[in-house]
Amino acid sequence: MEFSTLAGRITDFKWSTSGEILPIHIKPIQSFSFPLSITAFSAISSDVSESFKTNFTIFDGHFSVSENQCVRILRFALINLIVTDHIEAYSYANSSSENNYYFVVGRNSDPVKGVLESEIFKQISLWVNSSTTDMLEIWSWSEGPTIYDLVFSVFSDKKDLFYSEWLIENVYRNFLELGLGQIMTPPSLGITTHSQWLKLDKLQISKIRQEIQIADNLSEQFALMYPDFSQEMNTKILLAIQNRQPKSDD
Repeated sequence: MEFSTLAGRITDFKWSTSGEILPIHIKPIQSFSFPLSITAFSAISSDVSESFKTNFTIFDGHFSVSENQCVRILRFALINLIVTDHIEAYSYANSSSENNYYFVVGRNSDPVKGVLESEIFKQISLWVNSSTTDMLEIWSWSEGPTIYDLVFSVFSDKKDLFYSEWLIENVYRNFLELGLGQIMTPPSLGITTHSQWLKLDKLQISKIRQEIQIADNLSEQFALMYPDFSQEMNTKILLAIQNRQPKSDD
């Protein structure tokens, strides 16, 4: 409990319960070949084939994706870290916010796979359980970042960049680094164009299709077995993304 006082009188107080670990015992039927952020990125296309994402172009170096697609990528990345025991989810109650869950570093000390997963894990590892003037006040109310605070903090220093642009740029570069596809530029035919698209490696198509299905099943299990936690992930991820978008001068 934290009290606010003025001239020796209590003017306000806030409370928070100790966190209790959320006993998550879901394991995929097989190990994943790719980070789940990569799998979710692949699932953005309705047709995972060699002509992968022909309707999903890059203009001036930026992908155009919806907020819900970004939510899916971040949700899969969190699930990836949970099922590999790199992070653990805790539930708690408090009087200062609508957050009910936070994350702490788990028992798995192996290196984290995936650029996005590594950034998420780093933010959790760097969490400081103390209240200072340059931290969000809510940080002092849990032993680790809440879903909202975590997603809000997993962002570059470029405040004028949309979250979706930053997120997809990092994940698709990871996608290319793993040799899963290559950037293709259509023939110009005498017309200046900046559009590009991704062409998937033939040998990876069936493997990615299978892992998308397994990851979707895993996400559905979370929704069925831990409905409150699953819903808060969706809600708070989306809210953090929306609040990280650049603000206009108007």
